[in-house]
Amino acid sequence: MLRGELDTMPLAEVLQWIDLSSRSGLLVLNREGHEVWMHVDGRLITAASPAPAGTDVIARLKPRAADEPWLELPDPLEAHERLLDLFLEDDGTFVFEPGVPDPEGAVQVEIPVRQLVHEGMRHRDEWPQVEAAYPDESAGLHIADAAAAAGVSGLGRILLRCAQRGLTLGQVRVSFALSRSAILRRVHDLVRLGALRVEGADAGADPVGQLTAQAMQLATAGQYDEARHVLETVLATDPSDARLRALLDDVSGRQLDELRQTFVSELTIYRISHAGRGGAAGLTATERELYERIEGGMAIGTLVLTSPLRELETLRTLEKMLHLDLIGLSAS
Repeated sequence: MLRGELDTMPLAEVLQWIDLSSRSGLLVLNREGHEVWMHVDGRLITAASPAPAGTDVIARLKPRAADEPWLELPDPLEAHERLLDLFLEDDGTFVFEPGVPDPEGAVQVEIPVRQLVHEGMRHRDEWPQVEAAYPDESAGLHIADAAAAAGVSGLGRILLRCAQRGLTLGQVRVSFALSRSAILRRVHDLVRLGALRVEGADAGADPVGQLTAQAMQLATAGQYDEARHVLETVLATDPSDARLRALLDDVSGRQLDELRQTFVSELTIYRISHAGRGGAAGLTATERELYERIEGGMAIGTLVLTSPLRELETLRTLEKMLHLDLIGLSAS
């Protein structure tokens, strides 16, 4: 088993080691709780983890044309783009387990390891230039030269059909639930080819921006759970989006500060013996485990320190229990 930190051993080096040794097995990468894996058979990547499940929050923002069959992205093509995204980040951990078969639900792909490394490093080198070239996701896609577009295949061909529909960069990203980097690198390839141009901006055609604005409005109104749900949903489509992650951290921090005002560390917490509004049946298994940890005369600070959940999730659960009349608070 090979295990390590990605900031000390770049992904490209991990894959090159696997390639040179012609090893077979499962490579699992974990970055801030987001897990991606790929199965390697000798020098060929044969399978990858499926994309995160979509949600109704994203589905509501899809443009009207999104129900057309040509906008359904083939799983292997989507997996290829997600694998390339991995080269843009250095942090996280990895584990390579030799001899492990591809897990159930794997997306079947066939990409030579050396080819993936070459593509990934090229896109990594070009990313700062590409990101700076397309700062506005409300900019529209337009066909520049039909002759240059004739031989384009894969995601590039689908993007050209998006251009024929007049979709914006943001609408395309939401339609496919791909990362911003995946969309922009393929758009940039088409622009260099002369097949596509990106121009204009429609203030109402940036669905990701609309969702982000809605989330921050919810946070301002004190609806932190709803705001976090929206931001987490959008972030699931692009875990590498540092701006969205910073906004999520900000909302989580605001919610934590407010909860700390109610659940002061020195206060004593105790369980109420009566059933309350439905009793503990209204709690999830993890929440019930926390409920069982509460003993008479227990300080909130002690519970937070011993809780299996993060502080924010612990205090959110206590807020729920308080609402259900399952717990009480006292100053001594």
